Amino acid sequence: RYPLVTGVQTCALPIFRLIKKLWVDAGFFRTHIGLESIQPRENMAISLATTTYFEPYFLSGVKLTWQHSDKLAIQLNAFNSFNQFLETNKNKAVGFSVAYVPDTKSALTFSSIFCDESPLGATVHKNRLYSNLCYTYKSKRFVFGFEANYGIQQHTGLNSSTKTAFMYSQLMALKYRFTPKFAVYSREELFSDPNEILTGPVVNANHNLVGLELMGGTIGMEFKPIPNSYFRVESRYIQTHRSESIFYYDGAYRNSRLEFIAALGLWF
Repeated sequence: RYPLVTGVQTCALPIFRLIKKLWVDAGFFRTHIGLESIQPRENMAISLATTTYFEPYFLSGVKLTWQHSDKLAIQLNAFNSFNQFLETNKNKAVGFSVAYVPDTKSALTFSSIFCDESPLGATVHKNRLYSNLCYTYKSKRFVFGFEANYGIQQHTGLNSSTKTAFMYSQLMALKYRFTPKFAVYSREELFSDPNEILTGPVVNANHNLVGLELMGGTIGMEFKPIPNSYFRVESRYIQTHRSESIFYYDGAYRNSRLEFIAALGLWF
């Protein structure tokens, strides 16, 4: 798929061609940013990587796309908010995306959004710049995806509200299909938001505010009895920083979590 022009999205209004190669569409969208969707059938794994939860996903606004060629597209956009349909204040989230598709197997996209998500009437504005780099490769047997994110926000230091805060995240996923019906996959993830730009308040076992920092890995297998279905079984391990014992089980707080998940999907 072409990441910007025919990406995963839902739009309230049709796409209009203003002039040759220049298109505009407006309405409600699912994101053009990131490797994963919130729908498992569109992903390699059942579970979502941590960064997917905090990326801009639900968007409403206007997109202006220049399709330079079959290989290159550039998009300017303006949305109501960073990650929801409704406006949170009078400031819009503005950004751009560049998609390069060198061949039928691979695609490279860079996107960036600048916004201020401060509550209406706030005296201190927290300007945010969030950027995403995403690469995908698909062949008959292999599917590979890589994503990297970097964000900064003013007046957001956890220990000092005057400081500029930084966050970054990364995920890498690989699927190998032995047959049209059977495949195995793995995913590696890294997420660091030490000043809670995106994650909001996280409290550890000592009831102290901490920024979320974690790494994890997922392995699984998939069986597709028919093309519009799947049965997956996977295991996921997550470990946070040693000061962030945020997982509670067996009567104690811990800084790691092991999951086993099985899921069946069918769509029409």
